[in-house]
Amino acid sequence: MKLKRKRRSQLTEILLIIVIFATLIIAYLGLKILLNTDKPLVVVASGSMRPTLEVGDLVVVQGVNITQIKENDIIVFRITEDHQAILRLHRVIDTRILPNNTRLFITKGDNNTSPDSKPVKGDQIYGRVIFRIPLIGYLTLDPMIPFAIIIVALIITLLWPERKKRRKRRLPTHCFSSIKRYVKPCLRKS
Repeated sequence: MKLKRKRRSQLTEILLIIVIFATLIIAYLGLKILLNTDKPLVVVASGSMRPTLEVGDLVVVQGVNITQIKENDIIVFRITEDHQAILRLHRVIDTRILPNNTRLFITKGDNNTSPDSKPVKGDQIYGRVIFRIPLIGYLTLDPMIPFAIIIVALIITLLWPERKKRRKRRLPTHCFSSIKRYVKPCLRKS
């Protein structure tokens, strides 16, 4: 059963959207491997790191050995508040090494007046911020934005009128002679 041209082009467009999303997922998984961290991309959700990082910025995080983390590095780590794990991005202001060789990191947001109340342990750290992409993270801060983009893209894909191709009627080349009387008979023949 042959599909009509319009349905075929719609299926092609839907498959293109699926391929784009699959490519994004594969790229994210590749970043996890390449950057050696479970959280290669993190969105800044609060203003505690202003003016260095703004709300809605997307940061690229590289997993590093905790011995490589120095003062002034911005790290991504998880904390537990009210029995819920939360990601935080703050700057390391001091490092302490305990007698049992455990490293603790004292962190503080650039916009905060005092350091964080609890030091960060090495097993809480996902990595160090290596790059910032301004404002792109807003797409993930509100879960309705990506959902709305997908719905609008699907609606446009399915309902967009197919462009009609204008076919020019081609006349045989012998019709275009220098004598005009041959033109009319050629139009009738084709």
